[in-house]
Amino acid sequence: RAEAGNATTEGETQITDTYQDGSGITYQWKGYADGTAEIYGMEAGEGLQGLTVAIPAEIDGYMVTAITGNLSQKQIETLTIPETIIRFGKSTFAENQIGTLIYQAVDAGNEENFFYCPFAYSEIEHLEIGSRVQAIHDRTFYQTVFRQPEVELHVPSIGKYAFDNASFETLTLTEDVRSIDCLAFSEAKIQKLNYNCPEAELAHVDSTSTSLFYDAKISELFLVETMDRIPD
Repeated sequence: RAEAGNATTEGETQITDTYQDGSGITYQWKGYADGTAEIYGMEAGEGLQGLTVAIPAEIDGYMVTAITGNLSQKQIETLTIPETIIRFGKSTFAENQIGTLIYQAVDAGNEENFFYCPFAYSEIEHLEIGSRVQAIHDRTFYQTVFRQPEVELHVPSIGKYAFDNASFETLTLTEDVRSIDCLAFSEAKIQKLNYNCPEAELAHVDSTSTSLFYDAKISELFLVETMDRIPD
């Protein structure tokens, strides 16, 4: 049952309630005075197998902008993250087996915690990144294993440690990539790397920074023909 609050200023809780979608996923959520909502708990119905999880962009008129609960150690056939999400909590979808991840969050950050990242230790068979996504922020895919034959990144900005310790068969950085933080792919395992973003700038580089692919293991490297120098 909804619990009505008496919030009068932006950010205060107006409502706390639960919502169950058609796939049997129950969301515990809070609605705030500014019209946004936070999902702070997620539960899969007992006995559910091969989950289809579509995080709602809106619940009861509130725009869902944060997921701070977690749904971990599950078999998920399809997981969809909507454009409205701007914040993940700790280990939101960590240690999952995910068939297809449809990632549409335009500019979503996460809580600063190295080992408890949104998709840490998950295995993803297929990654689809929406055309409106502007950034993959720090530590989003820490130690994630990507099983698809090729992951193409078209996002303009890739954050520090965004794919730290991740594993790829083929990783292609396209010309759409404009900014890459140092250590974005540190200790990654990449069988084949296509570096097709000659105009990309290395962000947040200073005297204490280490390289973009620090201690990564790359079996094959291919550079776009128009590239006339290797960035520092």
